Amino acid sequence: IERSGSDATITAFSKMVGYALQ
Repeated sequence: IERSGSDATITAFSKMVGYALQ
């Protein structure tokens, strides 16, 4: 697991989810 890649993916995913929820 690449920490940088995972972190970026999680950040992008979380941002999309948060935007979708709102």
